[in-house]
Amino acid sequence: MRWVASSGMTQLALACVIFGLDLASTLTGGNAIALLLSVVLCVAAAASGVTPRVAGVVTSAALVPLALLTPAEVGAALYAPLVTILGCVILRTYRWAVLVSVVGLAVSVYLSWLRTPDWHTDVLAVLMWTGVYALPWLVGLAFRQQRITERQSLVAELDSQRREIAGELHDNLAHDLAIIVMLSEKAQLHKGDIDDDLQQLASAARRSSTQLRNLMGLLSVQGSSPLLSLDTTWVEAAETLRAAGFRPHVEVAGDLTTVRPAIGDALARVAREATNNIVRHGDPSAPCFLTLAVSQKTASMSFVNASGEPAGPWRLGLSGIRHRIHAIDGTMTVTPDSGSWTLDVSVPLR
Repeated sequence: MRWVASSGMTQLALACVIFGLDLASTLTGGNAIALLLSVVLCVAAAASGVTPRVAGVVTSAALVPLALLTPAEVGAALYAPLVTILGCVILRTYRWAVLVSVVGLAVSVYLSWLRTPDWHTDVLAVLMWTGVYALPWLVGLAFRQQRITERQSLVAELDSQRREIAGELHDNLAHDLAIIVMLSEKAQLHKGDIDDDLQQLASAARRSSTQLRNLMGLLSVQGSSPLLSLDTTWVEAAETLRAAGFRPHVEVAGDLTTVRPAIGDALARVAREATNNIVRHGDPSAPCFLTLAVSQKTASMSFVNASGEPAGPWRLGLSGIRHRIHAIDGTMTVTPDSGSWTLDVSVPLR
């Protein structure tokens, strides 16, 4: 419906109907001059969906000689300006819509007064034509508001997709690339037995390849990335830290199966990002702590590691974590304290 209105099809159809009514009246003995003015007004009305300024000028000019005819000679052409007003309002050329409204209302009221017997009927004519000329304004503004609403919805949808794509890049590819870099540097320092490091490098590269394919699918078709498992991601987080030389103390309390998949996916992505931050900015020589607790009402995670004040990429990661947690009505706190860094998140399960 919005496309029909904005493309001018509605104005064209209405103009054809009005001209058809006037043509039928002329064939049964109507005025030829009235038919000529009807042609001009209907063409202008049909063009209002494409060139509203020209349509407004032509309509206003054609209404003046229409007032010189008798009320009996004026047919449906008197309603053609309403179509022009509709086209002008939809295309936001309000100046010309006002011009046509003023001239059209004056001509319509004048022609009505020529047939009214007393002032009471004159007042009714004014009220009636005022309501008639208000109608295309209301319809046109409604179309405009619908277009604005749809545009805002599209912008919000595109922003959501942009955030999801940015999150996928940061949470997945950046995570595994950081592991690849870390293991490569570790292999350079320890030139002895590097089979385990090479195996983990290959595993991280395969994950990056899979995540890149998922991201390309997200860009090419409508949909979302697959949900992550909280249980699996939590195990992978501990393995990643051990491979990076950390000594993680991992605690899990509660039944992870009670966490809904959507909530579990958000928490898994937070855990992956928090682990990535520890690998990037943490001190492997100091212990780090990962705690996951699930109760009947909430699920909470805590990450503690030795680190200085984070900046740059970490702050970008914290922004992504905050967005994910707030999206599921959760809370997040970050506490730097004497060389340690603590991230606590909590989300409701009901």
